[in-house]
Amino acid sequence: MRNLVLLSMALFVGFSISCARQATNFEAGMRMSNTLYSDLAPQVSTALQSTPENSPRARHLELASQKLNEYRKAYEDCSKAIDLWKSSGQQPDYLMDLYKEMWRNLLEAQNLAASVYIYASECVANTTLKGKACKN
Repeated sequence: MRNLVLLSMALFVGFSISCARQATNFEAGMRMSNTLYSDLAPQVSTALQSTPENSPRARHLELASQKLNEYRKAYEDCSKAIDLWKSSGQQPDYLMDLYKEMWRNLLEAQNLAASVYIYASECVANTTLKGKACKN
C-alpha cells in the first residue's frame, strides 16, 4: 500500500515537472505542493509533541519536520524565482532544480511521517491480536 502511494506520488511529480514549462504550470505545482504541506505539517507537529523523546518514532518525526522546513525554504526560493521570471520574461536556469528540491523534500517528509503511522497501525494490530506491547 505504502509503495503504491509513493509510486503514484512519484509519477505525479514526474508529470508535473515535465509539464512545468511555463510560470503558470510551476505555480500550479507549487499550489498543489502547498496543499499537501498544509495537510502534513500540522500532523507531524502534533505527533511529535505527543511522542516520547529519543524514541524511533520521534527521530522519524524530527527528520520529517526538518524536511518540511527544507521544503518551505525551497518553496520560498521557487516563488522568488518565478517572480523574477515574470518580471524579466526569462526563466531562471536554477528554477527546475529548486522545483525538484521542493518536491523531493516534501515527499521525503511524507514518507518519514507515513513510516511512523504505518508502524503505529502495525503496533496497534500486534497489541490487539498478539498481546505484544509496542515500543515507541
